[in-house]
Amino acid sequence: MTDKPRLHSAGPTYLDRARDLRPLIEGEAAEAEALGRLTEPVVAALHEAGLFGVWLPAPLGGSELSPSELLALFEELTYADASTGWVVMATTLENGTAGAYLGDDAVEHIFGGPRTPLFAGQGTRPGTAVREDGGFRLTGRWSFASAMPHARYVHSLGVVAGTGEERIFITPVEDAELLGNWDVLGLRATGSLDYAIDGAFVPESRTHLFAQREPLRGGAIYRLGLLDQALIAHSGWALGLGRRLLDELGRHVAARAGRPGQLAVSDAFHTGFARAEAARRRCATACSSACSGTRTPAPSTSPRARRRCGSAAASWRAWPRARNGHSSPWNPDPARTPAPP
Repeated sequence: MTDKPRLHSAGPTYLDRARDLRPLIEGEAAEAEALGRLTEPVVAALHEAGLFGVWLPAPLGGSELSPSELLALFEELTYADASTGWVVMATTLENGTAGAYLGDDAVEHIFGGPRTPLFAGQGTRPGTAVREDGGFRLTGRWSFASAMPHARYVHSLGVVAGTGEERIFITPVEDAELLGNWDVLGLRATGSLDYAIDGAFVPESRTHLFAQREPLRGGAIYRLGLLDQALIAHSGWALGLGRRLLDELGRHVAARAGRPGQLAVSDAFHTGFARAEAARRRCATACSSACSGTRTPAPSTSPRARRRCGSAAASWRAWPRARNGHSSPWNPDPARTPAPP
């Protein structure tokens, strides 16, 4: 017998729902990139499918997917559209960890509504928090707050003055000044704005330690801590983007086969493509193995497993530069994709 949290699993339901949304997500991708945020039909469909609650603890009505299930889900959504996959992985990581680690008063207020609240923010480049009765005063400026155009709450890292303690602070979006400077070539629809907060009061129950590993609610996944959970999110996104890039490249080359001088008859291209495919499969295997290794309740994945997932994410996050953010029109019927040359 043990009182340690166990890993929760929701089965294939949410992955199937994500697959069903692929035509909609692909069809809205170009408009989303032009708008600098996801379109309303996509956001509404993600809510309806319950995909914004996949990381939320089960006691709060969330799905609380396992690491392996989250990895597969983010890979699928990112294959459909890189910005959509990024927004879902970022906001669900933040609302899920808030649901697991925040105090009861905060959770009752934030998660008591009919819809899963969306979060945005940044856990790097910390602001400064000054302790006062009942909470903290938070001030700072943060970058790359993905999903900010859709968010109700902001998740920010701050360092407590005088102690150096690192904490995550959850504030209403109204407390943040949105700086509107997301002007980029790719991943435009993530809406990853800079923002500033100037002296907002944050009650104690709306903060938690940055390094917290013991959940107040939910199962074993939250014992990984925020950083290790972030590796799951980024790795799933990177694998989905890598898969889409290779499939797009295969379609592009196959469509031009038979013409003189094309890549389809280049031995060098075939060799490079095979190496890229093999590298992507090694990354997928490493990430899957690391995520499956968390099935036994433990405070963290091993350092070796974290390095493997981290290396995979770092390597495959280079793909958007080659793909200009994955923003070109997609094949309307990916199931009929021709085999790579």
